[in-house]
Amino acid sequence: MACPHVSGAVALIAEWWKENHGGAVPSPAMVKALLVNGADDMGAADIPNNDEGWGRMNLDNVIDSGLATLYHDQEHLLTASGETWILPGGVADPGQPLKITLVWTDAPGAAGGDAWVNDLDLEVTVGGVAYKGNDFAGGWSTTGGAADYRNNVENVDVQRPGVADVTVRVVAASIGGDGVPYNGDATDQDFSLVATNMVLEPDFALSASSESHEVCAPGIVTYDLELDPLFGYSQQVALGLDGAPPGTPYWFNPGVLTPPGDAELSVAATSSTPAGTPPMLITATDADLKTHTAEVGLTVSHAPPPPPALLL
Repeated sequence: MACPHVSGAVALIAEWWKENHGGAVPSPAMVKALLVNGADDMGAADIPNNDEGWGRMNLDNVIDSGLATLYHDQEHLLTASGETWILPGGVADPGQPLKITLVWTDAPGAAGGDAWVNDLDLEVTVGGVAYKGNDFAGGWSTTGGAADYRNNVENVDVQRPGVADVTVRVVAASIGGDGVPYNGDATDQDFSLVATNMVLEPDFALSASSESHEVCAPGIVTYDLELDPLFGYSQQVALGLDGAPPGTPYWFNPGVLTPPGDAELSVAATSSTPAGTPPMLITATDADLKTHTAEVGLTVSHAPPPPPALLL
């Protein structure tokens, strides 16, 4: 029987995944990849080890890490030894670690033989420096080690990637069994991969530090905004607002900026602003029409609330 906290974490991950992937259910390999990729090292930096494995589960790192993350859930099939799947991109935030986890559901091992059948290798090159899966020293990926031929979980965690190109390779070191049954191919293997702090092309991120405000009209509220560049992004971005209530002026300061940078959205509730809680959507759009959004809320009233009544 699974531990209650583990089964609860899996249920939360599955629900979050479905909400963000069109109702699709994550594969068991993807769930494991998410848990490993989001785990926190405990105490001394020494993962992986026999006491804590890959670390303590941290669902915040899985569901809302604040870092750009790429996912591939059994979308690609390796059918022969020597095949390689390649994912090129770059470091999103040079000041944060780059963490990549590969997991696959292996074919059944032969009775009395090794438990492992298909061997995939994770290889990650960061700014020309090559790292192999599960080659760690002091809790972080190191260089010069050998490929792991036993485990169906491989991880690379680079502590200080800096501003760099990234190339992820999943290498079919040995495909000797049927990792994907009933598809007509007796020797194949799919996989799941999570890459945190990696993007495929230059991009930017938009965040609002204040998600909601209350105002008694007339009054002005201000939302603090932050735009961060990812992988060397350097274009101008224009800010806009959808869903502002009628009769409610608003303005950005500044209205156009190049990340990294901060801005403010000011919303002036007037006597004409309807009472209620209208959802509003801040938009940030560049010249290529690449758009990111941040939802904020505004609760408008036109009279102060009555004083609290004493309960006798």
